[in-house]
Amino acid sequence: QELKHAANHLAATNQYRKAVELYDDISARLLLMEDTTNEEGLRSVSIRWEAFEVRLAASRALSCLQDWKAAEKRAGAAIQAGFLIDSPPTRDYLASLGLLPPEDVTGGKGRLAHRDTADAFICRARARLRLGDYSGARADAASACGMATQLGDDEKLEASRG
Repeated sequence: QELKHAANHLAATNQYRKAVELYDDISARLLLMEDTTNEEGLRSVSIRWEAFEVRLAASRALSCLQDWKAAEKRAGAAIQAGFLIDSPPTRDYLASLGLLPPEDVTGGKGRLAHRDTADAFICRARARLRLGDYSGARADAASACGMATQLGDDEKLEASRG
């Protein structure tokens, strides 16, 4: 938490490159804790959420530096971490924390995701747009739009359409 706080402070004071270095260090430590090489392999929900938040913050900082290739990569890693492995034990655990209704509101369809995964899709869409990957940007914006609509989040919906 101290490292994340320090990285957030660096980003808030426009020291983006240093913030990204610290975010990447935190990410590497989180992956090491679960002995995996990427965010998709994370098993613990709490570690997944930490990895998601750190990768999204790194993507935002890299966007400020206009390092679109690296911003796209970090946003992609955030998206990987933002989706959970959907299983009855995961659903029960999230419901016990009050993060998911006890009944299945999706009817067995859809995926479990961190509510800010839409933001990661928006970051990656912007990076892809700057890199000239228009179809990828459009697909990410559509994913963000769908998630924002599901959440009823007008701010995210507007950003996904912008």
